Amino acid sequence: MTFTMGDLRSLPAGEVWSRPESYDREVPMTLEAFRRFAKASC
Repeated sequence: MTFTMGDLRSLPAGEVWSRPESYDREVPMTLEAFRRFAKASC
């Protein structure tokens, strides 16, 4: 699945569109959750 500009525009403030795991679908998540996933994968 690929997210669209409409998906990005629909996100509330402080949320990002991301794929937490390489095999997962893209999902909206808080910036804090995104940072935790990014840190854990480095």
